[in-house]
Amino acid sequence: TFILKELEKIIKSQDMDKGLQILTLMEMTFHNREMTKTEVKAMMDHYIKDGTDKEELTRKCIKQLLQSYVEETRDGKSYRLIHDVITRCVLYTALKFTKNLDSLFKKCDPLLLLDCVRSKTFFEQLMSTREFIFDDKTFDIGLPMETFPSLAESLLQRNEIWTSLGNVRIMEDKDFKQEWQRANGRHNKPKE
Repeated sequence: TFILKELEKIIKSQDMDKGLQILTLMEMTFHNREMTKTEVKAMMDHYIKDGTDKEELTRKCIKQLLQSYVEETRDGKSYRLIHDVITRCVLYTALKFTKNLDSLFKKCDPLLLLDCVRSKTFFEQLMSTREFIFDDKTFDIGLPMETFPSLAESLLQRNEIWTSLGNVRIMEDKDFKQEWQRANGRHNKPKE
């Protein structure tokens, strides 16, 4: 809960430095929790507007991230997120505050999505008007049904995980199964 509150403060801040911090954390989450220092620098250069001291802003952002969320790898070439709780909290924060979920699903490591995603229970659908539900005990993210088509589509584009889907909680949901079969049918149509 503490991490979520801190991340929410960062994402709501108008401060350019805070904006860079959350973007870096999100990119690292999507890049399998680790990025090389050159990838981090290139990503920051892309987001920092002209007229600001890019080097200083980048240094300040990384220094703050290293205190709470990120560590250097042993070889000194990359940064990685400290542990899975932070990874899941960053993913939840990204899901909660990102308007274009299709784009987020396409960028995100699908194994992380499979690890964290489930559909809302019937009780949650009745009790909560919020789009996402976060369960502090299991770090599961509840998904509204409108997101099922794009999630099924993005998972189908990654051949390496098809075999692991049978054991995943979201596959227990009949509505998601229908979307999965529909998307699978589109992908496996014979070519004319």
